[in-house]
Amino acid sequence: MASLGHYFKGTSSLEEKVGLAAASYELLQSIPLVVKYLQSVGWEGIVKHEVALQEVLLKYLRSKNDVVTILGEPEGEDAKLRVPVISFTVKGRTAQTVVENVEGKSDFGFRWGHFYSKRLVDDVLGLKGDGVVRVSIVHYNTVEEIEELVKRLDEEIGKERDGKDEVGEENVIASSGA
Repeated sequence: MASLGHYFKGTSSLEEKVGLAAASYELLQSIPLVVKYLQSVGWEGIVKHEVALQEVLLKYLRSKNDVVTILGEPEGEDAKLRVPVISFTVKGRTAQTVVENVEGKSDFGFRWGHFYSKRLVDDVLGLKGDGVVRVSIVHYNTVEEIEELVKRLDEEIGKERDGKDEVGEENVIASSGA
């Protein structure tokens, strides 16, 4: 196999074959500290923290079950049933509007769309609009951050809209179907 990088690089090692150029010095410098962090916290500590974080958001979303549909397991206590990537829809709202309105008034970053699962979103879930709202939570987030996100989501989800829906009922998943 020839080098994927520069034509003049050798081919005697895997790094020479697939290495595109020099290593990222910043990334290399971070590896010992990342390993130290992971060793100090441990995998079980990370999982426990992520379970607690996602439960803050899921508890809020479950409390809004008249307008919010959680996709996937609605309970967050069992890490074997759910990872802290929470997707949901809001009745009468496009996913894009929910995300952009919250992001426009805060420093939070979360997304909307089908996330390369277009057939799942369109054909299985029956969403023909702009997909789902997705919040990805990881071990370096804090409970306070998730509580603030909940506050911002509540401001958006709970606000009056003059009785007009942004989307038709065909874009809303039945609560019992997801």
